[in-house]
Amino acid sequence: MSILFCGASFGAISGGALGDRLGRKWLIQLSSAVYVVGVSLQMAVGFYDSALVLVLVGRLIGGVGVGINSVGTVLYMTETCHSSLRGYLIAGYQGCVALGLLVATSIAYLVGRDTDISAYRCLVACQFIWPILLAIGVTFIPESPRHLVNMGRNEEAYTALCRLRNPKPRSELDKQRVGMELSEIYFSHETGLGPERVSFRELVKEWFRARVEGIARTPHRRIHPLTLSVFLHTMYQCTGINFIMFSLPSLAESDEALSDPLVIALVFSFVRLCATPMYMLIFRKLGQRRTLFFGGLAVSSCHFLTAIVGMAVRLTHDEFVVNRVQLVFMALFLFLVASSWAPAVWIITGEIPCTATRSRDIGISAGVHWLWAIFASVYTPYLIEIEWIRRSAIFLIFAFLSLGSCLFAYYFVPETSKLFLEYIEVIIQESDPRVTREWKPSDTFGWRRDPRTEVKHCRVPRVRKRWTSLRE
Repeated sequence: MSILFCGASFGAISGGALGDRLGRKWLIQLSSAVYVVGVSLQMAVGFYDSALVLVLVGRLIGGVGVGINSVGTVLYMTETCHSSLRGYLIAGYQGCVALGLLVATSIAYLVGRDTDISAYRCLVACQFIWPILLAIGVTFIPESPRHLVNMGRNEEAYTALCRLRNPKPRSELDKQRVGMELSEIYFSHETGLGPERVSFRELVKEWFRARVEGIARTPHRRIHPLTLSVFLHTMYQCTGINFIMFSLPSLAESDEALSDPLVIALVFSFVRLCATPMYMLIFRKLGQRRTLFFGGLAVSSCHFLTAIVGMAVRLTHDEFVVNRVQLVFMALFLFLVASSWAPAVWIITGEIPCTATRSRDIGISAGVHWLWAIFASVYTPYLIEIEWIRRSAIFLIFAFLSLGSCLFAYYFVPETSKLFLEYIEVIIQESDPRVTREWKPSDTFGWRRDPRTEVKHCRVPRVRKRWTSLRE
């Protein structure tokens, strides 16, 4: 797994740098092509003597495709989806990831008993289906309007937004709504609310300079969102999600009643899939900030209970019961994480950067996410070999780290649900994260409306005239 994560980290960072050059749509196409190359190398095992080398190189290249895709899909969905549906769409994307894990585990379970090379090739060949379907489907969707405006292609941006919002406008009101939304995008870009395009080197240099100087909040909007994105993914890893996933096979094998660890993997994949609808319900009621906060509290409580059960093995000396109870609490933990932090982190890290640097910001934060996965895949095998650490100590550590994640969400994460991206660019500067739920747009914006309700009335800015001829 470490080889795959190494490729994914490199792919995420490089994909973030390529997002502005290729566009959001073609970045997803590139990820599919790279992944197909990696799978092809893994399929070649058996035809050549250097089988291990082919598998490792294929996994590395396939990981690059996964990393690019993790940036491209979140980037495209964030910029194209309407604000009222954006959170649900990206949460649905995370649900599809869980569904993919369930399908992959099911296929591995079906062919796992066969040790012939044909079973291996059948398992690997199934990976060709999904990138090819993705590449075909992406050809029929428009480019991101925000990316097109950022590149100065305004007419194409209007056409793309029309296709996304209403392919066949039935009234003049539909055209006006599209024009109003595009005016907001153009207003933010043209009046300087969105910063100029900067290179990847300048972005990283300013970020490190701000950290060295100890600047907690700077006037440069492209620095603070990057810091927040990186720490969000770090806090997400502090919940212990990767340790639980990597240690499951060992815990299942330690239970003599479980003859096949893949059965546990199937159950946990199904639990993760069932958590997606729960997140959508929680998100609708609480929003992003409260979902992260209360989700962190629930995860911390679950870790404490798992640690207490692990300590009980010294008193009861009944490892059979303790193993089963710990597996139940781990399943509960996975459900809690998948219904709170797992989708919310990707949603927020896609929303808070400005359009000019969103691709690079998401690329860096996703790269950090995969780097933490590499770290977890390295230390997990050593920790689970030590009995008292595997049973209780590691869960106590993750319990306190999860409490730290709650505090981080409370003090630093703004409420971004159902807000236009142009509003989120300013909310980072204007409001304290703890009061962003009551934030209202300032007079510098083109729309005079409550961002969490339907359009009531608007003040047409000067740049709105630019789109009148296009709508006509």
